[in-house]
Amino acid sequence: MAAVCLTALTLITAASLPVGTGGHSGARTSLTRQNLVPAQNTRPSEEVLALQTDAWLRLGGRELLVKMTGEVLNIMKALQDDRAFTDRGYAARVIRPHCLGLRTAAQRLGAYFPVPDPDVARQRPTLPAQGRLIGTNCRQAIDEGKRDLYITSMNDVLTLSERLSGVLREVTAEAGHHPGR
Repeated sequence: MAAVCLTALTLITAASLPVGTGGHSGARTSLTRQNLVPAQNTRPSEEVLALQTDAWLRLGGRELLVKMTGEVLNIMKALQDDRAFTDRGYAARVIRPHCLGLRTAAQRLGAYFPVPDPDVARQRPTLPAQGRLIGTNCRQAIDEGKRDLYITSMNDVLTLSERLSGVLREVTAEAGHHPGR
């Protein structure tokens, strides 16, 4: 899956590279590895970064972030009901499926190729791990009746919600920075 996404990203980026650079009128930019995948200690140009991020979003990144966010919002909606903290059956029926969905979405996001923007990428690796942990803790708390773990995981859901919306805003803003947008 990652190889297919990387190939698609490369093709989209290659098709979008500017023409007429390097003094060669009408010539395409060289498609060397250095142009498309810069060294670890260098940052790609803003245009290339924006194109890569736009491709990341269009090829599934946005859907994965939205899926995680949707599961978090469903948990938060269920927490509005007083039974969320007093009725274990309610938590098992209404909240537990979203905890499992959050864990699955986090696993899928962790397996997806990284966000091209190095600043966002530094924050992003913790999102899948945090989502998996919250989903697992939530499920375990409900299944085993561990009230303290349940309350902690619900607080963690609120924190994750803020992080997810922030990362989605940053990635979307980065993708919008290229001139073709």
